[in-house]
Amino acid sequence: MPAYRPRPDEQLVTLSPGDLDYDRIERLERELGIGDAEPERPIRRAPSVCLTKDCAGETHEIRTWSDVLAMRIHYCERP
Repeated sequence: MPAYRPRPDEQLVTLSPGDLDYDRIERLERELGIGDAEPERPIRRAPSVCLTKDCAGETHEIRTWSDVLAMRIHYCERP
């Protein structure tokens, strides 16, 4: 597949961070319903609890890219 090359009459636009209107972007996201008005509450970060006394099993945490805990998986091993 050949690389993209702009047509000779096509102008490329380069934006710098100062060119972005974040307030307008936020307002448009709210109007379209794609912006989070309130971020989701993460699952509590409390240590895992196993009801087996002196459990020696492992617990794995699955997290999102933004480091929010999504799930804990515990493999119980009796002593």
